[in-house]
Amino acid sequence: MIDSITLKNFKCFEDDSIKLSKLNLLCGGNSVGKSSIIQSILLLKQNEDNILRSILLSELNKGMTYMSLNGPYIKLGSIKELLYTEAKDDIISISLKFKDHDISISNVDNSKEWSVSSNIPNGSIKLFQFKNLLKYISSNRITPENAYNLSEEDINKNNIGINGEFTAHLLAEKKHSEIPNISLKHPKSITNLLLENVSNWLSEISENIEINSRILPDVNQAILRFKYSYSQTQSNELTPQNVGFGLTHVLPIITSILTAKKNDVIIIENPEAQLHPKAQAKLAKLFCLAANQGTQLIIETHSDHILNSIRAETKDSTISSEKSKIYFFQKDLEKFKTKKTEIKINKDGSVDQWPSGFFDEWDNQLDRLLW
Repeated sequence: MIDSITLKNFKCFEDDSIKLSKLNLLCGGNSVGKSSIIQSILLLKQNEDNILRSILLSELNKGMTYMSLNGPYIKLGSIKELLYTEAKDDIISISLKFKDHDISISNVDNSKEWSVSSNIPNGSIKLFQFKNLLKYISSNRITPENAYNLSEEDINKNNIGINGEFTAHLLAEKKHSEIPNISLKHPKSITNLLLENVSNWLSEISENIEINSRILPDVNQAILRFKYSYSQTQSNELTPQNVGFGLTHVLPIITSILTAKKNDVIIIENPEAQLHPKAQAKLAKLFCLAANQGTQLIIETHSDHILNSIRAETKDSTISSEKSKIYFFQKDLEKFKTKKTEIKINKDGSVDQWPSGFFDEWDNQLDRLLW
């Protein structure tokens, strides 16, 4: 679990820290810094092997390493593009604090090399844990297709790819595996098996749906197929193109959560995309259940339905109020930087403050209609 993130001169952040809990919502308008928080984590994820090598080769736990700014997880451009516009110096730094160790990287004067510092004991073990336990699901998730690619390397790590592109393969290979967190078993599920529980959680999005996945060895691909059941009747198999787009879009999120273990970290961008408001609320309940049982979720969202569902689930004790944090980001109009507001959900589901611009557009438009 990541306890906190500290950024200095990184993009729109001059010098700021955010503390994280189990369920974390990053909210705010467009281009205000939400993605920059996620990118700071992914930059370390993308370069974890280089960071590990630097720590292991340095007797003082301080070393230099090359950092890839443009790779499979993120593409950030050049060092100059990362430097905060009104920076008083040319030092960019990112620090992640964990329960028993921390990792920091910093760049000085636009150098190609970054300094690495850490207090990691037995560094190889700790960093490889970070490597295997952090999953990222981007907003650019898979679209409906007849078939999807395979990746044995990824699914052996319970990794479905940053766009969910290996979801079909994982479900085909591990459909009869038990979900690691039995507390996430759907109320309608008879067993703890993965595919049954994915189907039942997916039926919260589209009622009475069942999903299946199988591998086509001749073409080295995996396929997804859906069925609807009503009373004694069952539909023919349907391809992803013949069910709602939102089902394919949300499937990697549900699968990733149901295959997560305690203390895994899952970063999710815009989980509400393509989903009906009711479906968004149901998905938020799954977030609360997973976070309350130990999975850390970092979620970038524009959805008031997800927010309000988490508030309601807090009131219903699905999740403890201490296990969630909301950060609302805004641009500082006097400086080229982002400012944050931490908003707390109370035990009764209320929030301790409601700043201007924080999910208030419904009220704004209603005022126009009424007055």
